[in-house]
Amino acid sequence: MKHKNRPLLASPILRVMLLLLGTSFLLTLIWSSCQKTSVSPSSSLSGQPPIVYSAQKSYQLDNGLLVPKGSSTWVQHDTLYIHFPDSYRFIDWASYTDPVTGQQQRKVVELQEVQVTCKCEAGSGCSPFTKGNISGCATQNNECTKCIMTTSASLDGQSMLLQVRSGDVLDLSEQTIFTTWDLDSGFKVPSPAAYDAMFESDTVRSLLTALLKKYITPEDALLLMHTDIDHLPPYFYLEPVLFLGHIIYIPLNYKHHSGDFILAGYDEGWLYYPREETHACKCSAGGAGCSEVKSKTIPFVGTIYYCEAQQCTNCTLY
Repeated sequence: MKHKNRPLLASPILRVMLLLLGTSFLLTLIWSSCQKTSVSPSSSLSGQPPIVYSAQKSYQLDNGLLVPKGSSTWVQHDTLYIHFPDSYRFIDWASYTDPVTGQQQRKVVELQEVQVTCKCEAGSGCSPFTKGNISGCATQNNECTKCIMTTSASLDGQSMLLQVRSGDVLDLSEQTIFTTWDLDSGFKVPSPAAYDAMFESDTVRSLLTALLKKYITPEDALLLMHTDIDHLPPYFYLEPVLFLGHIIYIPLNYKHHSGDFILAGYDEGWLYYPREETHACKCSAGGAGCSEVKSKTIPFVGTIYYCEAQQCTNCTLY
């Protein structure tokens, strides 16, 4: 007896196998679509990708925040996002609400991306904008007479309000420069002066440690731990240094650096080490601040001195 050819799908076993394969494929598609929920500068939940600009030159926002050349900026959900180049970090104080106690806390943060929002407190029509080489808050038809700019960040799911000052976006790859000064005017090296928060950063402390180890012996570091800027040990002098774009003063023993032209002056007697002198920080331009000499000691490594500029734009050590 001849058997008729049966259609392929007529086999019960094959039908079950195809049904299982189809179900597995459908579940895979559903799982994959659930993983693609993150938002990046090139996509948004609304389906309209924001325009991302690249800064062709460095500039500052109205609140003093530096936007370095090469930064990416875009506006999304009424928020201006600023993503700094690889070597740049925002380093300053951030305030936040403790989720357990509900109390206000603050700590120093190191960020590559920050957010800027705009709020109108008198009138209406105040929103963030960016055009690549200029960003900030814009008002519409001059209807808002008081537009407030706020800089914030989200860190580990915690919203933080950032303290912004001129100079707190640091280039961590910037070369350290040993500067000189006018012998008639002393240590009048202009801003940007260093600030407290930068030395709370682990990265900055690591870079500073490497710098001090290069120029200060362990014996000299021990001496400096028990002195201050007005009572330096014999043969020590203050060297102004541009560190991460900010002026600091490092006490150095000139006997260990006699090859330098300036230091040779101490050996020959036409310069002297500044013992038993009184130093002070003075502000000649800008806002409040620059009122006292501050120090940072890394035990058994070295000590630095600096003027805390705060809102002063020309803070110098005398």
